[in-house]
Amino acid sequence: MSHREIALAIAVLGALAFCTDAGAQSLDLITNANLKAYTESELAGGAPSIPVTSRALYREALQLLREGKKEEAVQKLELSANITGDYAAPLFTLARIKILSASPDFLPYFIDGCTRTALSYPSQAVFAANAAAFLIFAVVGALLATLVALLVKYWQLIDHKIVEAFANRFTFPPARWIIGIICVALVFMRLGFALYIAILLVALWSFMSRREKGAVLALVILLSAASFAARSSNTLAPAIDPRSVTNRLALVNRRGADEGSIARIRAIEGKGYQADRNFALGTMMYRIGRYPDAQGYLLESVSLANRFAPAFVNLGNVYFMQGDYDKALSGYQSAVELDSASAVANYNIGQAYIKKMLFAQSGEWLERANMLGIDAFRSAHPAIGLRNPPVYESGFDPGELRSIAYIEGGARRGILISEMLQPYVLFPFQWLWLLFAASLCAAMILARKLPEAWHVERCENCGGATCSACEDAQTGIRLCRDCADVIKDLGSVKVMEALLRTRRLRVASVRQRSHRRRTLFFPGASHLYYGRTAAGVALSLVGAGAVAILVWRGAYFKDPGAMNLAQPLWKMLFPLGALCAAYIASFRVKAPQEPRNYRVFPPEMRLQERGIAKEQEQGKAAAEPWVDPGPSGPTAVRAKSVADKTPEQKGQPGREEALVGGIEKGSKWH
Repeated sequence: MSHREIALAIAVLGALAFCTDAGAQSLDLITNANLKAYTESELAGGAPSIPVTSRALYREALQLLREGKKEEAVQKLELSANITGDYAAPLFTLARIKILSASPDFLPYFIDGCTRTALSYPSQAVFAANAAAFLIFAVVGALLATLVALLVKYWQLIDHKIVEAFANRFTFPPARWIIGIICVALVFMRLGFALYIAILLVALWSFMSRREKGAVLALVILLSAASFAARSSNTLAPAIDPRSVTNRLALVNRRGADEGSIARIRAIEGKGYQADRNFALGTMMYRIGRYPDAQGYLLESVSLANRFAPAFVNLGNVYFMQGDYDKALSGYQSAVELDSASAVANYNIGQAYIKKMLFAQSGEWLERANMLGIDAFRSAHPAIGLRNPPVYESGFDPGELRSIAYIEGGARRGILISEMLQPYVLFPFQWLWLLFAASLCAAMILARKLPEAWHVERCENCGGATCSACEDAQTGIRLCRDCADVIKDLGSVKVMEALLRTRRLRVASVRQRSHRRRTLFFPGASHLYYGRTAAGVALSLVGAGAVAILVWRGAYFKDPGAMNLAQPLWKMLFPLGALCAAYIASFRVKAPQEPRNYRVFPPEMRLQERGIAKEQEQGKAAAEPWVDPGPSGPTAVRAKSVADKTPEQKGQPGREEALVGGIEKGSKWH
C-alpha cells in the first residue's frame, strides 16, 4: 500500500475505533448528588446499563412535567433513555410530549420504545405474564357474568319445577322463596368462581339455545386451553422474582461490578447453572480489573459450555487487557466460529489488529462489525458511550436468559398463574379443564336423561313457565295454567284469541319494566337477556377486562427492577371509561318488537269452528218451514234477531259477546 492509502486507512480506523455513541449525554444533568455518585460508581464498575439511575431520572422528569417545566423534563427524559437500553417508559413519554406539541418527531421515540419493549427479556416476560393474567381473568369474569345473565333469563323455568316439587312436600319456608334461599346459600358458601361456573353450566345447559351454548362453549374452551397450558407460565416466574437465578445472573446486563453483586451471583447453586454462574463471575471480575480471577472463571465456563460465544468474547477481553493480543484474537475467533453474526466479536478482532498494527486486517473486521450492527449494540448498551472502553464485552442475550428461565421455571413446584388466581377461583387452575369437562358431560347427560316430568318449557302465549303437570294443550298450543284459566269454558276462537292477546301484552309489559334492575348488574346482561348473544359476550369481556385493570391498577406482576412510580391518571380513566361505555350500551338496548300476532291457535282449529258453524246454519235452514219473507232490509233483520231472543236474553248480551265488546273497546291494538 502507498503512504497515502495507509494514512487514509489509519484515519478511517481511528474514526471507527474511537467514536462514541451520539446518544450519550453528560452526567451533569443529574442534580442529586447521591444519584450522581451512584451512577459514577456504576460506570467505574463497568456497568453496560444503569437502570436505577434511568428510573430515578424518569421520576424527576414526571415531576417537572407536573410543574410545567417542559424543557427541563425533556432533557431528563432523554438522559434517562440514553443511559439504559431496555427501559421504554421515557421514550413513550417523549413521544407523548411530541404528539401533544403537534411535532412529527414522536415517531422515532415511539418506535424505539416499542423496540426496547420487544427485545428486552425482562420486559417481554413481565408483559407476557400480565397479558396472560389479564386475559384469563377477563375470560373468567365474562363466562361467569354470561352464565349469571342466562340464569336471570331462565330463572322462571328453573324456579317453576323446584317450587312445585317443594310445595308438594313442605309448607315452610314458602315455596316461592326456596330457589332464592338456595342461591344465597351458594353465595355465602364462597365456593369460588370455578365451582360456581361448573354449577351454572349443569343447571342451565338444557335451557340454553344453540347460539348461547356455542358462546358459552367457546369461553369454556379458551379457559380450558389456558388451564391445560398453565404450567408453561412458570417460565415467566423467574423474570418476576428478584431472588431468582435468572435475575441474579442478569445483573451482568444491568449492574456494574461490586461486592454485593458478586456475592449474589456466587450464591447460585445447582449443576445446571454452573457454566452461566462462572461466566457471570468472570465478567464481574474483569470489570473490576481482577484479571487472573476473571480468566479462571471464564476458562471454567468455556470448558463446561463450549458452545457459548459470549464467554469466549469476554475471555478474549481478559487477554486483551493483559496485553496478550494473540490469545485475545484466539478467543474472539472462537466466538466468531460459534456465532458469525456477533458484531462485538468482529469489532474486538478489529481492535486487537489495531494493537498489532495490522491495519488492513483491522479495517476488514471493523467494516464487518458495522454491517452486523455494532451501532445497534451501542444503542442497546448506552453506558458504553460514557466509558468508551477499547473493547466491548458480551452479556446474556435475551435468548440465553429465556433458556435459563425455562430450566429454573421447570423446577418450580407451584404454578404462577394458579397462585395468582387462587384467591378468586379457589380451585387449582391447572386442573380447571378437568372440572369443566366433567361439568359439561354431566350437563349433557342430565339434559338427555332427565325424566319427562321434570322438563319445563315456555307457554306459547305469554312465555311463562309450564310443565307436563300443569300445561294445557287441548287447544292445540301449549298454555300455562294462568292462560288456560283465562279462556276456560269459552267456545269462540275469536274470543279466546282476544283474551290471550290481552294477557300476553300485560305480561310482556310487566316483564319489560322489571328487566332493567335484573340485567344491569354487569355489562352485556341485557343483550343476553334479549337473545343478542354475540354482543352480550363481547360487552361482558370488555366489562371484565376493565374491572381487572381497576382492581390491579394495570399490572399484577411488577418488574422487580422498577421503582415505585405514581400511577398515571389515564390508566384509571381509560378502564373507567370502557366500563361506563359498556354499561351505557347495555342500558340502551331495547327489547325486540314482537310481531302483532292476532291469531294464536292453529289454523285448522279456526277452520273447524267455521265448518261446524256452517253446518249448524245449513241444518237450521233445512228444518225451518217456508214463510213469506215480508219486508227486507237491516231493520227487518234486527227485528227478527230481537224477536228470536227470550225475554231474559233481550235484556243482556251473551258472555262471549260482552267479552269481545269489552276487549274491542279497551284494546289499543284494534
